Amino acid sequence: MAWHVESRRLSTLDRVEMERFAALAASIWSPGEPPDVDKLLAEAATPDSELRSDEQAHMIRAGERVIAAARSFRRIVSVAGDSFPILALAGVCADERWRGQGLGAAVVRGAWARLDGPMAVSLFQTAVPDFYRKLGARCLSVAIVRSGHAARPFWDPFAMIFPAEAAWPEGPVDIRGPGW
Repeated sequence: MAWHVESRRLSTLDRVEMERFAALAASIWSPGEPPDVDKLLAEAATPDSELRSDEQAHMIRAGERVIAAARSFRRIVSVAGDSFPILALAGVCADERWRGQGLGAAVVRGAWARLDGPMAVSLFQTAVPDFYRKLGARCLSVAIVRSGHAARPFWDPFAMIFPAEAAWPEGPVDIRGPGW
């Protein structure tokens, strides 16, 4: 089945849409905890040209309910003293009742449709690398760091890029801000 993925700027989603988006994410990432919609709305409305510019939500619905979602935004990273833009992929989730039907792959492809020109690579973290390998991504075997901070900014065990054949410089990747 071909799924219709809606992609819109996160900051333009109205409160009802944001609540639906946040409710799905909360059900997957923090079951039992209510979504903090006010925090998500505040983050989406705060312009930060370097860290989270052009943030978009990618969603699939069943009726009015959001059943799969992801976020993407432009981010500047540094490797070996060179800085360049990447597309950050974050918050990929699908309603457990709809899993196995290609929803996650569809929202990820919806996000990756934004890749072009100087922003030709997506960087993200995951605990399920095989899912992304099937979509054409590959694991990086370099450290992901945040300048000036000792803690690892990526908490999942695998850092990956898409497309797999993309050129990627050697050396630690400084994401220059919080992880996603």
